[in-house]
Amino acid sequence: MILGIDTVFIDIDGVLADFVGAVGKHFNKVITNDMITHWDALVDDVLQLTVEEFWEEIDYQDFWLNMNPTPYAAEIMRITEKYDRCLLTSPSYRNAGARQAWIKKHFPKLFYEGKYIITSSKHYLADQARVLIDDYDKNIDSWIDFGGFGIVFPRPWNSGRKDYLRPVMEVKKGLDFIEHLPESMYDFH
Repeated sequence: MILGIDTVFIDIDGVLADFVGAVGKHFNKVITNDMITHWDALVDDVLQLTVEEFWEEIDYQDFWLNMNPTPYAAEIMRITEKYDRCLLTSPSYRNAGARQAWIKKHFPKLFYEGKYIITSSKHYLADQARVLIDDYDKNIDSWIDFGGFGIVFPRPWNSGRKDYLRPVMEVKKGLDFIEHLPESMYDFH
């Protein structure tokens, strides 16, 4: 444990896996991250689909398994290696197993150690000694509401958009800030 941080949970899609790139490849469209000014813009504005049509179209094993890591994945893993880490991802509608296959392919050590959780209810894992790194503001807000520390991974579609060209630096700053909080901020029972 590092100064009050027990575990760092790291989201996959948008942080470690290039979800936007995979969607562009699947739909044969050039989709840049800055085209997505809010998360719903990907489906509504760029692809002009309903949410149901979107998930029906991409919800199959190969889509998830063949998703490339983001350009930031290796660096995020490097700056968090001193912590106990756990990958934390939401399942797609029908393919939670594809998430496991992706983890096994790209992070086999964490896979074989069982250091991943697949759930749509990430916030239930929040605790004052746990940090969540996620690109979805609602996940961060819920995590904080349940007593954890949250770091928004800056992307054009979230509240960290002004720093989206340097997301790793912002995560590092967030972790450093949490590490240097006074011990009175933590309540270890």
